[in-house]
Amino acid sequence: MTTNERTKRDVESLNADQIGKVFAVLSHGLLRCLVCGEIFTRKTAREHADVNCYPLLELCLIESPKGENDVT
Repeated sequence: MTTNERTKRDVESLNADQIGKVFAVLSHGLLRCLVCGEIFTRKTAREHADVNCYPLLELCLIESPKGENDVT
């Protein structure tokens, strides 16, 4: 077997990249989405895997030089 044949065989045997969401397993079959933090059952987690979700926006107070509080 030549090098080209071996390379072609190896490339064909690779699985395509799989893109998905990562869930943390909680107790009693509940899963937490590690992107948005929502909690799902196994069935709803499957459905959520096809939805665009975003990390929670955390607000914090920053003291301005004038002594006022700004929310960012």
